[in-house]
Amino acid sequence: MIMATLHPSAPLIFLLLLLQAGCSPVLQEPLPVTRLWAGQFCRISNEPEARWIRDQKSLANIFERLSPPSISPTSSKPPINDPIDFTKELLLLISMGEQPTAGFSLTSAPTAPILTNGTAQLNFTWHRPDPTRMTAQVITNPCLLVKLPNHGYRNLEIIDQDGKTQFQLPLDH
Repeated sequence: MIMATLHPSAPLIFLLLLLQAGCSPVLQEPLPVTRLWAGQFCRISNEPEARWIRDQKSLANIFERLSPPSISPTSSKPPINDPIDFTKELLLLISMGEQPTAGFSLTSAPTAPILTNGTAQLNFTWHRPDPTRMTAQVITNPCLLVKLPNHGYRNLEIIDQDGKTQFQLPLDH
């Protein structure tokens, strides 16, 4: 019977070979994200944007802008039933900006968010109406509000269904 033993530096040599080949070990883990609300009339910005909501005062300010003036403000505001502990969680508001017709919306992608080497990658679907179909002529401003942990990553990438990075945000505390 022949017994083979590995040299003590074999794991290090293997790692160096991987790095030389352009492959690096990547740590991936799921990131807990909770969808809190989505709406069509967010009135946050005319341009697409993503922003952190880091405290109760900022959340109250955003809530004032999340419903159109012609609709009862109590009917379409986000129903956040549990208090947000901003020492452990952050809210992220993603807006498509002002859109000229109905048919635009944002939804969370079915794939789980991934944390890779300090960067959280969130996938969302950016729905746009079919340009060959008729849509209602109404100005909309679709947005999505999600809750994430405020630790464990340094940067956030928001990626659409085509794999395009729509936004990059540093976590900066």
